[in-house]
Amino acid sequence: MKMVNQLTSVDAKSPAGKVVGTFTVDKETGVVTFTPTDKSYSGDVVAVKVQAADTNGTTVETTYTPKITPVVPTSEDATSTDIQVPLKQVNLYSLKVTAVCQ
Repeated sequence: MKMVNQLTSVDAKSPAGKVVGTFTVDKETGVVTFTPTDKSYSGDVVAVKVQAADTNGTTVETTYTPKITPVVPTSEDATSTDIQVPLKQVNLYSLKVTAVCQ
C-alpha cells in the first residue's frame, strides 16, 4: 500500500477548532497514530480521513475518530510501620567554628 497524499502528519482538532493533538501516518505500514498534545483537553476529536492505494492504483478510504477520555487519578491509603529512611543526627556543639575578625 502507498499513501495517496504524502503528508505524514496533520493537526488533530476539537469540534471547536482548537488543536488538541497530531495524527501521524507511518508511510511503510500505513498505521495511523493519534498523539494528544493538550493535556487539559478531553472529549471528541474531529475525524481524520485516511486514503491508501495498492500497487494497481485501487484506493480505499476510511476515517479514524479518537475520543479523549479524562484520566481520573485514584489512590489507596498506605501506612509504614518502621522509619523508611534513617535519620541522621548531628551534634551542633561538636562542630568547630572558626571566625576571622579584622
